[in-house]
Amino acid sequence: MPRQQPHRKLAFAASLGHGSRGGCGAARAWVSAWVVGSAAEEHTLMHPRFLSLLRCPRTGEAFTLEATTTDPRGGVQEGRLRTAGGVVYPILRGVPRFVEQESYSGSFGYEWSRWPRVQFDSENEGGALAGHTTQMWERIVLAPDEAIRGRVLVEFGCGPGRFLDVVRRKGGIAVGIDMSVAVEAAARNFAADPDVLIVQGDITCPPFAPGAF
Repeated sequence: MPRQQPHRKLAFAASLGHGSRGGCGAARAWVSAWVVGSAAEEHTLMHPRFLSLLRCPRTGEAFTLEATTTDPRGGVQEGRLRTAGGVVYPILRGVPRFVEQESYSGSFGYEWSRWPRVQFDSENEGGALAGHTTQMWERIVLAPDEAIRGRVLVEFGCGPGRFLDVVRRKGGIAVGIDMSVAVEAAARNFAADPDVLIVQGDITCPPFAPGAF
């Protein structure tokens, strides 16, 4: 989950978008750090309607979607994102990939791949932590449910997606970004949900269009 002080991260996420820009250095290579878990496991899919939110973190260019494996509703399981200038990023197991490796986030990737739903409210009903995640989210965001419903919200450092789950239960459309392979857990946690986009990327150079959120 969030590296440090999640209350600051979420408050920033709620207002992000206007500061996102391209030009964050060279495009990175694709590496085997992404290959976690069984290919047969069900993951969330990238739905084409999310394409307008994404931009190349290197150049700021928009993408053309090249889907190679889709479901009957058009969700993309495998494919590529390509800019007009020829920069290409893969979509693997439904997750657009904009990073080379886990780097400093490695331990978080392991933690949340091992215990993917430990902080989800649905896993803590009747226990000491019942409702804790929702209560934390509401203290951080300070927005009524009607302000969330139908809105696209992004969480930076989403881990397996416990706050994305709150957004969805409140009727919002959720986008999560994390540098680590915790995105694999998030993709599995929202496998059946077309209103969630999970992205593997660097939160200091997010692959989002200006004003996307």
